[in-house]
Amino acid sequence: MDIYTIGQFGHQESTPLPSIKEVPEKIDGDSFESPRKAIPLGEALESLQNEPPQKMIIPGVKQGSMGFIFGPPKSGKTTYCEYLLLSIAAGRNTFNGYPLHCDNRKCLMVSYEEDISSRAVRNTKQLNAFGEEEQALIKENYIVSSREMPKFVIGEEDWEALESEILYHKPGVVVADSLSKLTMDSNSDEEIAKGIAKRLRELVSKYDCTLIVINHTNKGGNERAYGIFSMSGSRIYMQEADFIIGINRSIDNTRYVKLVASRHANDDYDTVDTFKLDDNLCIEMTGQRNEASILASYDGRHDTTNVDTLYAEIQKIVEASGSNEFKTADIKHLYEDKTMAKATFFPALAELCESGRIKKLSNGKYQYVTT
Repeated sequence: MDIYTIGQFGHQESTPLPSIKEVPEKIDGDSFESPRKAIPLGEALESLQNEPPQKMIIPGVKQGSMGFIFGPPKSGKTTYCEYLLLSIAAGRNTFNGYPLHCDNRKCLMVSYEEDISSRAVRNTKQLNAFGEEEQALIKENYIVSSREMPKFVIGEEDWEALESEILYHKPGVVVADSLSKLTMDSNSDEEIAKGIAKRLRELVSKYDCTLIVINHTNKGGNERAYGIFSMSGSRIYMQEADFIIGINRSIDNTRYVKLVASRHANDDYDTVDTFKLDDNLCIEMTGQRNEASILASYDGRHDTTNVDTLYAEIQKIVEASGSNEFKTADIKHLYEDKTMAKATFFPALAELCESGRIKKLSNGKYQYVTT
């Protein structure tokens, strides 16, 4: 078959189309090369029946996943990661009150930010929080980068330095501190981010490990309720991450951890886990609080516009229904129709709970408290 076009001098020229392999409407499955790149869901589920389920190391972080722990400087994010790895290496079954599951207890802490001498002083203190048998396990299972590790990952040789240590030690969990050291270029650049995210994902897939990368907040990002865009860098990192955990330190020195996003767990918009650093520079949980109430201290005036808007809408709903109980679904139109942003909707809801004007009954279900 030919296609005809008008040539440079007006006469017709014919250019044959490239040959296309004829594909019949229906052919026997045996005629296709195997394995197939796509299969029916039923077949997929059946093929996975005998595979062991992947365990959650801590809430939101599944074994064999890749993600970020971010926060402002001096918030405790590195210490949080160290205590997590130490707990895994020691063979503990809980971490900060949550179940801790990890099949491979070897851990690798790669620090591009800090010299081994200053880390050793902190690690020595942290060991005091563990028993004698746990300390013996930690000294064997907790691997730290030496002075030979590059201070920046600039080229292929530096990536190979990281990969060779993962290959040699075969850790179950790896922490890299931090994302800003994985390139000399801007982490906001999407092409740079694609390349780095691809390398990180390949490490996880190739060596069957869990990879946590420490990152920072955007400027002033820790003064508002944490969302995925509170983390610095390109949106590519947010898209590629299996989990994003925020560590914050408010103006009144309240530290907290928040599961901002996870492919494998529900995100908790209402409460965060507060903590402090104990005398051994380990994490000591102090309870749970509403994030909005913690952040209110950043501004003594505290703009209540969103809280007032939400409260007025709740009053309208309970008056119309004749019941003091209502659901999140009854008021979510406020952010769906852009009356208020979703990022401010849930903190405002949490602040109403904190002030006692509404009461949380269960997930997504509340009660209006008559005052």
